[in-house]
Amino acid sequence: MSPDSQDSPFTFPLRPVHCQLFVGNSILDRAKRKQPKFNLGKDEKEAAKRLARIQELFDDCQRYTGLPVWTTFGLYAAKLLARGVYQIPIPFDREEQESVHGHESLEDICANYVQMIRAEQACYPSIQIVPTDDDAYAYGVRLNASYEQAVLERKEREFKEEGVISSGKKYPDRFVSGSLHDTFDRYVSHIKKSENKLDAETLKPAQRKRIEYVDVLKLHHRDCSLMELSSYDAIAEMIGYWANRPEYKKGKRYKPTTARHRRKELERFLRWLDLTSEFEWEMPRGANQIKVRTVELEEDHASADLLTKIVYTPEQLGSIAGKANEFERLLLLVGVNCAFGAAEIGRLITSEVLLNQCHKYAERLQFGSTESDSFVRLMRPKSKMFGEWILWKETAEILEWAISRANQIGTPFLIVKKTGERIYNEKSKNPQAATASCWRKLVRRAQKTHPELPFLPYGSLRDTLPDTLRHRGEDTLASICLAHKTAFKADNLLEAYGNKPFGRLHDAIRDLRGQFKPMLDAVRQ
Repeated sequence: MSPDSQDSPFTFPLRPVHCQLFVGNSILDRAKRKQPKFNLGKDEKEAAKRLARIQELFDDCQRYTGLPVWTTFGLYAAKLLARGVYQIPIPFDREEQESVHGHESLEDICANYVQMIRAEQACYPSIQIVPTDDDAYAYGVRLNASYEQAVLERKEREFKEEGVISSGKKYPDRFVSGSLHDTFDRYVSHIKKSENKLDAETLKPAQRKRIEYVDVLKLHHRDCSLMELSSYDAIAEMIGYWANRPEYKKGKRYKPTTARHRRKELERFLRWLDLTSEFEWEMPRGANQIKVRTVELEEDHASADLLTKIVYTPEQLGSIAGKANEFERLLLLVGVNCAFGAAEIGRLITSEVLLNQCHKYAERLQFGSTESDSFVRLMRPKSKMFGEWILWKETAEILEWAISRANQIGTPFLIVKKTGERIYNEKSKNPQAATASCWRKLVRRAQKTHPELPFLPYGSLRDTLPDTLRHRGEDTLASICLAHKTAFKADNLLEAYGNKPFGRLHDAIRDLRGQFKPMLDAVRQ
């Protein structure tokens, strides 16, 4: 992309409090310090993208120096990023190599050029550094490979002579630079740059969770050279560590699901490390075929005969509903009727609510439908799971109120504040916090007149309807109710229903209306 003109309106000062200019080997005198400003172009979307890349680069500078300052190379690269140049060149200057570094032969100059690019890339993983002379770089790569091979062969002879390795074993046949913790950091940078984002700067919650998993991996796996991970046994040991559910604190071992999530992220990291051009590490032969099962412990089965899901009874839901205002009734009724948690209801939009209409495919689904019926129909955004729920009359009425409110505010989302700000904020570290807070206040209000009422989180509403279906022996309907295993890969809506018994689910939800009568009566009152 060509540089933009200097009259651009999008000029952002970067980190006005902490950003300081670093020149050479000394920080500028405090009185002379300048905060660099970057002209980011005329296109607002592109400007936001460039700013995000510059901020990532500044984070690299801070990690490298241990101070909130720009390095000389970092500032050079940042100015190129501000102009839309995302491949940062390092010029091949033979005269400088001869005069500054004292290299005279072409071999030394080319080898040093490659080492310099690799060193800078290691310091600034958020950017892509490229050579300006491809021939010199390719020659330098070949020279460095031969140097490394010679060193490895010499070390192998020395280790065998000293008995460090037995004569039957072979030292790694090539040198692989980098350490495990460094590669974890690069992997995090890769996630930040390439995975799905809500906007130019903010990763989606699932991707932010992956970064948290990597932080945990760094705590549990000691830092070591990548060469130590060049064997099948080393990789099997790492993966097996999580299959055996290590302790997260003394006497407490990870839950099966928690350990499995960390293991899956470790496996994803190893596949990335094998494929990325940033490191020369290769997956050991057979390591990608390692199959493990998360170990089961005796305490996992200690309460196997107890209910796995604790939910409110219809009478308890009635006590809560009696203290709810309109917005709280919306959270309550949709949560129970549609088996929604904070994420599902927080993303609900007006077009996903179908009020007062006969189901278009009622005959195919083998259930009766009239124009007095209402439905919620959607696809879950991350998993693309299709879901549909017939609504009780009280749920349809509160959703009609919510749609009218959303239209007045001017937003497609139903769960919003009066200002239009979404309650479920996917940019925050805990998007469900606001919904949980609203629910907590409602339950505490109900507990003042019903002190025996337990507190269960808002997520328990998502389990209420499926739990009732399971007690009736309808495990299949419970799974469909939760929008599990109904991936939407069809070309049209009719195909989405496939062989899934949505008609039976709608009939079951209708039948359960009587069971939840205490809650619905309290809502009407």
